[in-house]
Amino acid sequence: MEVQQELKDSGIDLQAVFGPGASEFNLPFAAHTLNLGPQVQCILHRDSQNWPEGPCPVIVVGKFDHEASGHFIIEEAKVALELRSGDVMILLSSLLTHGNAPLRHGEIRLSWTCWMAGGLVRWLAAGCTLVSSLQTRTQQTKYAERAKEFARRGWASLLTISQLRRRFGM
Repeated sequence: MEVQQELKDSGIDLQAVFGPGASEFNLPFAAHTLNLGPQVQCILHRDSQNWPEGPCPVIVVGKFDHEASGHFIIEEAKVALELRSGDVMILLSSLLTHGNAPLRHGEIRLSWTCWMAGGLVRWLAAGCTLVSSLQTRTQQTKYAERAKEFARRGWASLLTISQLRRRFGM
C-alpha cells in the first residue's frame, strides 16, 4: 500500500487506471516486475529466461507525451508503438526483441510487467522436480510429453485478431 500511496502522491493513481481493487489483483502470472523509475527506459532485449509460450502484459503509467517520447519498440516487427498512460501491451517477451525510447526531460514513465519464468514451467512439467533429476527414460519421456502439452496449451490460449474482435463485439 505504501508504493500505491507514493505513486498517487506523484500524480499516478492506480485505482483510476485499473479500477477498484487494483491493490488486490490475483493474476495468473508467477512473477511481476514494477519498474518505478521515475523515467523507466529499457534497452532493446529479449527475456530469454521467460516461458516462450507465455504472454507478458506490460502496463505503462505516467505523465509523458506518448506521441513524442517513450515509444514501445519491437525490433522484429520494426514498429514503435505510442502507448498512452494506462495502455497494456501483451507480447511474448522471450521471442521478441523489445524496449522503449527515452523520455523527454521532466516526464515520468513507470511500468508493470507480468511474466512466467521458463524454469518454473519446466519444473511443473517435470512433476515438481528439477529436469536434471529425471534419470530414467520413462521420466524423461513423461517430461517431454508434459512439456509439449504445456506448450500446446500456451499457444492455444493466445487469441487471433479476429477472435479478439469477436470477443469484444468489434
